[in-house]
Amino acid sequence: MIDHLSQRAAQIRQATHEQAQALLHSLPIPVGSALVATGSYARREMTAYSDLDIFLLQPSEGTSAPPVTDHRHPAWQPHHPTANNRPPSTVQPPEALAADTIGYALWDSQFRVDFVTRTQAQCISLVASDIPAALALLDMEYIAGDRDLFDTTRRQVLRCFRQLVAKNFPAILECANARWTRSGSVVSMTRPDVKNGRGGLRDDELGTALRFSQLADYPTSPAHREALIHARQLLVDVRCLLHDSLRRHRDIVEPAVAVDIARELHLADRYTLATVIGKASHHIDRELQRTIAQVRSVLPRDSHTRNTRKPLDTAVVDAGGYVSVTTIPHPADPAAPGFALRVAAAASRAGLPVARPVWDTLAHLPTPAAEAVWRQDMREDFLTILAHPESVITTVTALDEAGLWQRYLPEWGNVRALLPREPSHVHTVDLHLLHTVQQCGQVSFHSPRPDLLLLAGLLHDIGKGTNRPHAQVGAEIAAKTGHWIGLNQADTSILQTLVAEHTLLFRLATKYAPDSPTAIDTLLDACHYHPLTLELLGRLTKADAIATGPNQWNKRIAMTVETLLAGARRELTPPVPQRPFFTVPPTQLVQCVYQAGEPVVFIKTAAKSEVVRMLALIRSQGLLITDYVMATRRSTPQAGGGDNTAGAASLEKPVRTQVLAGDAQPCIDARIRLRNTLGSALDVQRLTQLLRHAAKPKLPPVPPAPVMVHWYNPTLAELRTVDRPGVTAALLELVEDFHWSAAATPGSTIIARVQLPVGTNSHQFESAVVKALSGSQF
Repeated sequence: MIDHLSQRAAQIRQATHEQAQALLHSLPIPVGSALVATGSYARREMTAYSDLDIFLLQPSEGTSAPPVTDHRHPAWQPHHPTANNRPPSTVQPPEALAADTIGYALWDSQFRVDFVTRTQAQCISLVASDIPAALALLDMEYIAGDRDLFDTTRRQVLRCFRQLVAKNFPAILECANARWTRSGSVVSMTRPDVKNGRGGLRDDELGTALRFSQLADYPTSPAHREALIHARQLLVDVRCLLHDSLRRHRDIVEPAVAVDIARELHLADRYTLATVIGKASHHIDRELQRTIAQVRSVLPRDSHTRNTRKPLDTAVVDAGGYVSVTTIPHPADPAAPGFALRVAAAASRAGLPVARPVWDTLAHLPTPAAEAVWRQDMREDFLTILAHPESVITTVTALDEAGLWQRYLPEWGNVRALLPREPSHVHTVDLHLLHTVQQCGQVSFHSPRPDLLLLAGLLHDIGKGTNRPHAQVGAEIAAKTGHWIGLNQADTSILQTLVAEHTLLFRLATKYAPDSPTAIDTLLDACHYHPLTLELLGRLTKADAIATGPNQWNKRIAMTVETLLAGARRELTPPVPQRPFFTVPPTQLVQCVYQAGEPVVFIKTAAKSEVVRMLALIRSQGLLITDYVMATRRSTPQAGGGDNTAGAASLEKPVRTQVLAGDAQPCIDARIRLRNTLGSALDVQRLTQLLRHAAKPKLPPVPPAPVMVHWYNPTLAELRTVDRPGVTAALLELVEDFHWSAAATPGSTIIARVQLPVGTNSHQFESAVVKALSGSQF
C-alpha cells in the first residue's frame, strides 16, 4: 500500500474545485442546453494550473449537427480581452451567441479553459472516431442546465462506447503505445511524466474505461483494489504539488522540484520519492496490462489464426499470434533452468509477445545452479534475446516482472529502478542498460564480436548502487558472468576490460586533443594493445552515450573519439584469421549425429552445389544453423589431429581437420551445427536419408538486410549481416570457389569468413554479395 499522501495537496484540490464550481454555476446557460465538465474537474483532481475542460451540450433533434465551435483560450490570449483581440462580431444564431457569452465570461477567469459547443450527435460521433475524446467523455459530469438532456446524452455515450470498444480496441492500443513512446515509462524515467507516461494517470483512466466496457473484471482482491486506489492518489498528489511548486501547468517531475515534493510527502530525498512513484506506477501498469490481456482474450479472433499452432522451438509454439508452450520440462531435466530463456529467445526471433500466464508458469522452474557453467543452448538463447533491438526491452522487462531475469543475472536487483546520480541520464539504471544493449544490437553486424559487445552493453553500469566505483564493481561482475555463460578466458578478459574502461574514451575525448599522444597511449594501455578490445570499446562508448540522453553524443565527441581510435589503430597490427581444422567421418557422404545435445551434420562431397542443396533442405525442415566450418581438401596432405568441436560459437577457436593422402580430386568437408526448433525430438536417421537423396527444394528469396564486408587481405573476406533463414545457402551460392569458410551466429548476427583463391576479383565478389543479400548496389 502507498502510504505517502499529502493533506495539503488534498486541500489545494478541494479549494480549486470549489472556486471553479462557483464560476461555472454563475454562467448563463441557454434554455434547452446543459453545461458539462470533463477532465480533472469531473474527477475532483483539479489544481489552480490545470485545464478546465467544459462544453455546452445542445440538442440535435430536428437540425443538422453544426460544426464544433471552439472557444478555447489561445495560448497567447491575455486574461482580459480587449476590442482588438476579441473574436470578430458577426451575425450568429442564438445558440452561438449564448456560447460566445459563456466564452467571454470564462476568458475573464483565472483558469486555463477549454470550451467547445457540442450536440448530442457530435458526442456520439466523437466516441466512434476520436479515442482520446471518447475516453474523456466517459467522465462527463453535469454542472447546470437541462438535466434530462445530459442524462440522455450520457447514456448514449456509454452505450456507444460499450458497443464499439471491440472495434476500436486496436486503435485504443495504438493510441496508448504512441503516448508511451512520446512520454516514456514513469517507472524508468529520471524525469517521469506522471500523467502521460506509461504507468501514469492516463493509464489508470484507460484501465477504468476498459473495465467499464464489461470486457474485463475489476481486481478481485480488496488489497489489490486498495493498492490501485492509493497508487493513483499518490500520483495525483505529486502532480498537484508539482503544479503548486512550479506555479504552472507541467506534468514532468524535474530533479530540482522533486526535492520539494519529497519534503511535502515526508520522504528522505528525491531518490526515495522516485522509488515511491515507481512502485505506484508499477501497480497501475500491471493492472492495465492485466486488463488489456483479459480484453484481448475475450474479443473474437479469426478462427484460422486462433487454431493455428506453429512450432518455434522445442516445446515452444506460436499459438495464434502469441508465444505459448506445449510442455513444461521436469525440474530434474537439465534444460529446465534455461527453458525461460528458450521461450524468450523464440519470441524475439518470431517477433511475437509471450502470453502472461506463460511467464507465471515458468516462474516455478528451478533456478540455474550457482557458479555452474551454462549449457550452450542457454548461452545462445541469452545472446539471442539481447541481439534483437526491437524487442530486447520488452522481453527483458517481461522476464523481470515475472521474477525470471534476476535468476540469470543476480546483480540486476541492485540496479532495478535505481535513479542515477548523474543528471544527464534520462532513464533509471536498469532501463539505461537495456537501451545501451538496444543501441549495440542495431549495429551488431558492424562489430567483429557482437556477442561481447552486447554483453558489455548489458553489464557496463551493473556495478552502480554500491559504495565503490561502479566500473570496478562491474568488472568483477563481468568476470563472474563470463564464466557462468561459458566464455573462454580470453573473451572473459575482453569483456572485463570493456566494462572496467567503458567511460575512458569519453573522458579522453573531453580532456585531450584528438591527436594527443598521451591520450592514444592511455587508450592503448587500457585496451592492453588488443585490436578487438579497441574496436568494441569504440562502439560501446557510442551506444552508451546515445542511451544516456539527448546531445550526449554529438559531432564534436564523435569526431574526437574516431580520431583517437584511428590513432590507436595505427599503432596496432590486426590479427588475420587462420584456416580452420576439423574432423569428418571418412566413409560417408553425409552423416547426422548428436553432439552436446544438439544435432551436427558432417558432409563430404566433391561439389559445392551438394552443400548448397543440403543447406536448403535444412532450411526447409525448419532447423536453425548455429555455425559451420568447411574446407576444400586437396591432394596435398596436411597434419591431422584430434577433434575439438566443443565450445562457444567463436571463430577464433581452432578446430582440426583430417586430410587423407592420395586424394586425386578436390573434396569439400563440412561440419554444420544445427538447432532443433521442431518442438519434438529430431530423427537424425531420417534427416540423413533426406540430405542424401532429396532434391533441392524451391525456397522463397532471402529477405534483404544490411551487409558489411571486411577484407583482411585481397583474398580473405569477412561478411556480417543479420541472421535469417536461407542466408547461409545464399552466401555459398555466390562463392564460385574457396579454400575454406567458417561462420558463427552470436546473437542475431551471422559472421562468415571466406578464403578465396588467389586472383579473385574482390570488388566483383563484394558487389555480388551486397546486391544479393541487401538488395542494393555496391
